[in-house]
Amino acid sequence: MVLLCSSTTARDPTAFCTIRTDKEVWEPTIEPLFQFSNGAGACLVREAWSFDMQNVGEAAVVNADVLSDENILSIEDWADGVKAFVASGRLNGHKLVAIGHSSGSCLTGYTTDTHGYPAIPYKAIILVEPSISGREAYLENQEERQMAVDFMIKSLSNRRTFWRSREEARAFFAKRIPWQLWDSRVLDLWVVTLFSLFFSQHPHA
Repeated sequence: MVLLCSSTTARDPTAFCTIRTDKEVWEPTIEPLFQFSNGAGACLVREAWSFDMQNVGEAAVVNADVLSDENILSIEDWADGVKAFVASGRLNGHKLVAIGHSSGSCLTGYTTDTHGYPAIPYKAIILVEPSISGREAYLENQEERQMAVDFMIKSLSNRRTFWRSREEARAFFAKRIPWQLWDSRVLDLWVVTLFSLFFSQHPHA
């Protein structure tokens, strides 16, 4: 999750929240937002805060011992982390617009309830490719969806997991879907992050 906070000098303070598990891939998208200004020339976006889910990216390394229990983490835990940050007062006075992508759309919903921490008072919510459906649609397409999940699990279990260098890894991903469709800046960030995490877990590799 990313919180983009408005400048305190802007007359219409606004903050955007971009929610996704791979936060690094959003950096090239977020960067141009800092160029937006109001009619008086004041920057509308002041700062960006990025949050990993507790089992993703650097957070997964920090929480490795706790995460050894496969059943310990839920999306509610992720939402509690985001709500706790907002409740800290750091963003007081800013208007927040939530942009949730995929599972982040579910996270956005959970951050609007009052369980555990105060609900986040968003001014607006934007959902991109939301992984949300009504019960009727869920049951109607359950078999199809399960086939897709099974295929994904099989593909992931057979994927390559070791490369000798960042350069070798980047060349590997650049030739394959979906990575070959990514902006080159996104792929570069992803490969750097991937290998930083790998070497922190395997210092003698």
